[in-house]
Amino acid sequence: MTGSRSGLDATQCLAIEIAGYRALIDLLHGEQDALRRADADALSAVVSAKVSQIASLEAIAAARAATIKAMGFTPDRAGVQAWLSSQRDRESAVREWTTLVGLADYAQRQNRINYHLAAIQERHVDRAITALWNAAGAASTYGADGRSHHAAAPRELASV
Repeated sequence: MTGSRSGLDATQCLAIEIAGYRALIDLLHGEQDALRRADADALSAVVSAKVSQIASLEAIAAARAATIKAMGFTPDRAGVQAWLSSQRDRESAVREWTTLVGLADYAQRQNRINYHLAAIQERHVDRAITALWNAAGAASTYGADGRSHHAAAPRELASV
């Protein structure tokens, strides 16, 4: 089996990518926990790590695609299927690919759940801010995005 310029063969790329998705899923679970606890500090750290992990996964996927292409296969679905069929241990390669696809799908679902949790938290914060502004007697208006915008009453800094 021919390796890529990085020195990794396609099955090694899959193993690395699977490990990367498992790490991303751990981060997504941490993000979900931070969202449920409304822990802004933990959320900030997790989101930063998540962005970094996603960038890493994009690079790994590009390396896998380049490796498969260097082996004479197209880096699309048909090419991956042809590559899997060409492997000496086809069952193991298919199992790894199936694991990778399953993890990627699970990560997408978890990210979608986290997005919805973040939207719920944002609505709670918006309502709390609106309640505080209303209690202070400040008027609020709604912007084009449907979110409330608050304008403090103009203050006189100096009089002439």
